[in-house]
Amino acid sequence: GMRELSETLVESTTNRTLAKVAREIGEAAQRGTPISWVLEQYPGVFPPHVISIIKTGEEGGSLEETLRQLADYFDRLFEIELEFKMQTFYPKVLFAVILLLPLIVMAAFPAAAERLSPLLTTTELLWLVVGVFIFYLVWRGLVTVPVFRRAVDRLKLLLPWAGGVIRRSATARWARAMAMLYAAGVPLRRAMEACSEAVGNAGMAADLMRVAPLVDSGAPFHEVLSKSRAFPSAAVRMAMTGERTGHMDLLLNKIAEFYEGETKVAARQSVVVIFVSAMLLAALVVGYMVISFWSGYYGALLAE
Repeated sequence: GMRELSETLVESTTNRTLAKVAREIGEAAQRGTPISWVLEQYPGVFPPHVISIIKTGEEGGSLEETLRQLADYFDRLFEIELEFKMQTFYPKVLFAVILLLPLIVMAAFPAAAERLSPLLTTTELLWLVVGVFIFYLVWRGLVTVPVFRRAVDRLKLLLPWAGGVIRRSATARWARAMAMLYAAGVPLRRAMEACSEAVGNAGMAADLMRVAPLVDSGAPFHEVLSKSRAFPSAAVRMAMTGERTGHMDLLLNKIAEFYEGETKVAARQSVVVIFVSAMLLAALVVGYMVISFWSGYYGALLAE
């Protein structure tokens, strides 16, 4: 039963919060309390669209199928994120080696290190590390402020190339979540509001929340999406087709598949960009070290 399942989840997770949630779900099941009520007590852990989907499954008596759909949904998200991490792992390591290259050379060849002109003195390097650490702490605090986070996320969308990748990835996440809610029979406005956080971009989420009330006034779904200016025009056109043909959930899933594919392609392109950038940086670092060494060498000869 649910009690045994919750105990299994408690034993299988190392996250204290999730273990606590699993334990409370088991206790709620014994009392006859819906699972969604427990999840609502942890808004920072479970997004609104997840809770809405589970509520719909409870009301329709199809909770098992609903949970299976959610598992597939998050499996897809994890697969995309994992592929991106795997694709960019080597370039990240290369960047780290390049940044440490001067220190490695100076440690391995102390005699040659005397002729190298350091980019920064020890004091300047120390202040740089302290400054970066302080900036990191301040940034972590500011991104928790909704207004600041929305502003930062909107700026991300304006970045050349990267902004388009972020928008396509967000579109795929939103379409997949929206398809589940729509197929489950959740009212359109409620579904749009619940899925706003699924995009993963506070700026786009705010745009969706702004136009969601227009659905109640009878505005066509695709027009509401167009007025939000959150999604690519191709996604809006596909939504319009789904609305006119009566196969909205099917077209929403097609939108998700299309933009998930584009996101994967963008991840591979990112690897090429990062790798080329790393190689250029390596060339600059090595070039500086070579010039610095020979300048120091000839400078020592002339001094003699």
